[in-house]
Amino acid sequence: MRWTKSYVTAAIAVGLGSIIPVATLKAEPIVIKYEGRNGEIYKPGKKLVPNAKISLKSGEILTVLDERGTRVLRGPGTFSASSAATASSVSNTSLAALIKTSSVRRARTGAVRGEAMPTQQTGSPNLWFVDVSKSGKICVADFANLQLWRPDAEASRQIVATNVATGKSASTRFGKGQTTAKWPSPLSPVDGGSYTLGTVDQQEKTSVRLVKVAMTGEERLDTMASKLLSQGCQIQGELLAATFVQADSTPIGGE
Repeated sequence: MRWTKSYVTAAIAVGLGSIIPVATLKAEPIVIKYEGRNGEIYKPGKKLVPNAKISLKSGEILTVLDERGTRVLRGPGTFSASSAATASSVSNTSLAALIKTSSVRRARTGAVRGEAMPTQQTGSPNLWFVDVSKSGKICVADFANLQLWRPDAEASRQIVATNVATGKSASTRFGKGQTTAKWPSPLSPVDGGSYTLGTVDQQEKTSVRLVKVAMTGEERLDTMASKLLSQGCQIQGELLAATFVQADSTPIGGE
């Protein structure tokens, strides 16, 4: 077979393209939340074209996340889908602290001793804690060390977890001053399992569905958000976004 110069050049170009690290590719902004009349267009998890212009009318609010953090776009006005090049990058230390599965095993009162937590923390201090005050899908990275979390730690509290499919129940207790408690061991959590979490009198009850998600901890912020939202884990997607929020974006053009 005779190789022409142009054919060889094309082959080399294809070869080089196949080995470009994923991390060097341009990050795609992710829709976290949208308020307005175009909910079908801006669904959570939707990837936007980098630096695309987004026009919002009065009353529309779009929350987007990229590798530099989260921005809230408030209409009316035209905005860039991507963060400004001058925006500060997300701290790897803060991101690692939020998603570190080993910190789940060491947590006692909702804080990880010896590790700096994100300064703009909102809600749970760890991405993998199950917030007993919210219903929805919960992505789980480590079923063997699942922890419950509550926002109010003033008094001790017993929580009853019930497997919706089997009706089997087991309880766990938050001690006074503690925001975390172990998932009740008699009730093994499973991928795809649906559970109710409530007080003994069931006056306060939430429903969660647990789904397995593979997370190495080496992903970019936008990649993590995309993985969570693709599984329907909106609670954790919003937590990730709220932890690394930037200042609200200024329009680049009028509406």
